[in-house]
Amino acid sequence: ARSTTKLDLKFEPTAKSFKKLAKSYSLCADGDGFEALCAAGLLPMAVPHLSVLARMAPDQKQRALAALKSVGLTSMMCGDGTNDVGALKASDISVALVNASYIAPPPPKGNDEIEDSSGALGERAGLRRKGARRPPKPKTLQERLAEEADSLPALKLGDASIAAAFTAKSASVVSCVDIILQGRCTLVTTLQMCKILALNCLVSAYGLSVLHLQGVRMGDAQATTTALGMAAFFLFLSSSKPLSKLSPRPPPSSVLSPYVFCTVIGQFAVHLAVLAQSVRLGLAAETSHAPPEPDADFEPSTINSVVFLVSTAMLITTFAVNYKGKPFMEPLTANKGLMISLAAAAAAVYALTIDAIPDMSNALELVPLQSEELRSDLLGLMATDFCLSWAVEKFISTVFRY
Repeated sequence: ARSTTKLDLKFEPTAKSFKKLAKSYSLCADGDGFEALCAAGLLPMAVPHLSVLARMAPDQKQRALAALKSVGLTSMMCGDGTNDVGALKASDISVALVNASYIAPPPPKGNDEIEDSSGALGERAGLRRKGARRPPKPKTLQERLAEEADSLPALKLGDASIAAAFTAKSASVVSCVDIILQGRCTLVTTLQMCKILALNCLVSAYGLSVLHLQGVRMGDAQATTTALGMAAFFLFLSSSKPLSKLSPRPPPSSVLSPYVFCTVIGQFAVHLAVLAQSVRLGLAAETSHAPPEPDADFEPSTINSVVFLVSTAMLITTFAVNYKGKPFMEPLTANKGLMISLAAAAAAVYALTIDAIPDMSNALELVPLQSEELRSDLLGLMATDFCLSWAVEKFISTVFRY
């Protein structure tokens, strides 16, 4: 049995009234109701709060999507027929749902064609015996695959797939959720890369300007190792996969969002303070008291080794701290490649700091740190940099609800 309840509400046609009403009820409209809202000039105020639009004509679907875009909302449209083409073109994201209709494969050869082919084979065999000509070359793998593909039934896409940006080979709207999941994962990965690149550029700018005037520079082996490690980290970072559950909270929609600016500035302040303190420790432990020459050739020194170890630890911290993970993509523990590479790099930095691998230190042109106090101070600075950077990232994420 179907029952209806009549509500006696005092309603004023304003945007605040529609928003207040939508908090208590799920608002819906059919084609006639949509036309009534258009005639009264209430569509821009009502359409952001409508949960269901049903039984609408193709022109009304297109106008509804245009109204959503006019109020600054991003719209997605999925359809499976010709009557959805206009709405698909008007939406920001369009998905064509393909019904299971197939084009039959070509009919098999008739008896006459089989006899002709048999006769041709017999004639070819006779010519081969006479030595008149060579047998034909065997078909390549691509040619055989092409023939098999021609014999399979082809999927009929329809007019909706021409107007839509995406085509789902099913009639289910679950593909729309998959597109949103993949899009959010791509957006979060892009934000992570921009944050990491910004932090690395700021740290490198400090090293190439202020530290260069103090005679601190990297050797060729050190720069090459750092570049290769960064490339490997980015490779594993880009292979992250989205989660199967859609989060109700969207990620920042732009790289220029306040969250990105605040977290980059906060983490860079931590890196700058740690790097400045490590330079002081390195200069205090430097055995050579000759004044540095900024334009001189590279020579291994204590201050160079200290700056290289600390900056490499900062690179690892930047990747580990700025990996977002849930609720938009798989956590760091699920990204085995990135987790193992970061752990291996951190272990290598620790071993180089305590001079546990002399051969690797010689290959990277590092000077062994003779003072046990200097080693412990550097390890403490690296741990402090990681903890403070993690705290800054979590605090800013909580403030901006990211």
